[in-house]
Amino acid sequence: MDQIKKELKVCVIVDSLGKGGAERSSAILSRLFDESGYDVTIISILNVIDYKYKGKLICVDNEIKNGGGFIKKIRKLLYLRSVLNQERFDYIIDSRARPTFVKEYLVSLILYKKEKVVYIIRSGNISLYLSKYTKLAGIIYNKAFCLVGVSQRIVNEIKQEYRFNNVSVIYNSFYEEDYVVNDRNEYIENKEKYILAYGRIDEKVKNFCFLIEAYVQSVLPKKKIKLMILGEGDDLDLLKEKVKSHNMENNILFKGYSAKPYALVKKALFTTLTSKYEGFPRVILESLAIGVPVVSVDCISGPSEMIINRVNGLLVKQNDLELFTEALNEMILNKELYSTCKQKAKKSVHKFSHTIIKKEWNNLLQGE
Repeated sequence: MDQIKKELKVCVIVDSLGKGGAERSSAILSRLFDESGYDVTIISILNVIDYKYKGKLICVDNEIKNGGGFIKKIRKLLYLRSVLNQERFDYIIDSRARPTFVKEYLVSLILYKKEKVVYIIRSGNISLYLSKYTKLAGIIYNKAFCLVGVSQRIVNEIKQEYRFNNVSVIYNSFYEEDYVVNDRNEYIENKEKYILAYGRIDEKVKNFCFLIEAYVQSVLPKKKIKLMILGEGDDLDLLKEKVKSHNMENNILFKGYSAKPYALVKKALFTTLTSKYEGFPRVILESLAIGVPVVSVDCISGPSEMIINRVNGLLVKQNDLELFTEALNEMILNKELYSTCKQKAKKSVHKFSHTIIKKEWNNLLQGE
């Protein structure tokens, strides 16, 4: 354990610790803090816990079970206020989505009036984390200790649109040990060649229909290379209907959600990302850390800060179906390109490893 100048009491507040990349990143953040010698508490609003974390865990839904509506929300706020008053944390790290100004204004008044707060912004759609009304956002966030964006693109936009000066970039991180898999793991019995996409099945964000169209038009079906989609969500039936309309049920496979998809990632020829927007997508970060190249659209934000085009993957103009189809083809047909990208994948993301990102958080909180 790396000991630092002071054992800080840090509280990480999250919506949950399951079902998504932002939640996994929050769990990893608790591990970074614990490794640094911090006294860590995680407050999760929902009792959804899928990912490895460190520290004391408080699930608000387990504490406030009765009631509903507005009254229950107030009870939750008062309960959280009692916890913060009792624990007297040095820092609050707020990693929740925060789209509603009125709610967050109440949170700032009731919970954070005397607290030193770091707000994390985990999406290129900044209005999910800061009010789209910049003057209203200033009422809450100008007094924050710091706003942390998980990509440089996010930080640049916050500075430009909101005129905040208390903004820093600290990227999402990873532990390489998490990606060690046993070749006898689940899914490994599937010996067919495939490319992979994974994430929440939410079409308005992830744009899987675009991926399906590109795959159908590519050479991959003829090469007997399948597309595997891993995840759950409200639009799963929509995707299955689209696959059925192309008579591709034997080529495009749906495998459901897995909290640890790494065995599948390791066996994929490459992974894909076609989102309309992201923050700093773990699909790319994890794939490259495992040594698997990526074909991604250049969406806002994150892909261009991880993918070096034609070095560890292919980065394609967003919403250009023809170019994305060509990229899928080239990653299969251009053996030299594929070999280069696969060879350089792991090394390309070393700067995002837990040892590096831990130091950046220590620098922010300890002024090192």
